[in-house]
Amino acid sequence: LDQSTGTSESSSINSGALTYVNISESSREIYELLTGQWNNLFFPNLLVYSEQFDNAAWNKIRVSVLANQATAPDGTLTADKIISNGVSDPQIFQETDLLITSGDVFTFSVYLWTDAGQPTDVRLFIFGNQFSTDSMITAKDVSLSTTPERYNISVTAPAGVTSTALVSRIDLSENPDNGDYIYSWGAQTQKGAETFYKKTTDVHSKSLVIAG
Repeated sequence: LDQSTGTSESSSINSGALTYVNISESSREIYELLTGQWNNLFFPNLLVYSEQFDNAAWNKIRVSVLANQATAPDGTLTADKIISNGVSDPQIFQETDLLITSGDVFTFSVYLWTDAGQPTDVRLFIFGNQFSTDSMITAKDVSLSTTPERYNISVTAPAGVTSTALVSRIDLSENPDNGDYIYSWGAQTQKGAETFYKKTTDVHSKSLVIAG
């Protein structure tokens, strides 16, 4: 079975009293099922438009996005260029409404890189929409190279969590010049630790388990 990015297809496996049905994903999900990678199967990508940072689902603060500007890790011309307008604290983020309970762990991952001569400092955030009161927030500084690399950051919901949405955010260089940029592709936020990347468009990736 293919463990890589793969192509989209529909599949199903019958295992005793349960039939596992894959919706809009590749044979990776069957691989995950057979190898016990339950987090990825039952808690898939919570983001939408995971490869389309120009989409309105991604909130853009002091940045613009040009679609399909570089070759992505899967070999397609689908990586986007995120460009700073020269004002401090440029960022792009997506907010996801969901039920959050104490002890839940969420991981945001994304492929990032840049060209020679561009700033390499980027900061990733993942936080609850009420982080100022429940302290559900994590930040991570990363240094980009000219080779695509998947970076990740996790946050754990604290006791007494009040957040009802999760924010996944990429901050470019804090004090950029107008036109500074990075490349991005394959964003994913999931419950649990980082697992295989799952592409999404207008809906979250999903799998079903049907009794029968």
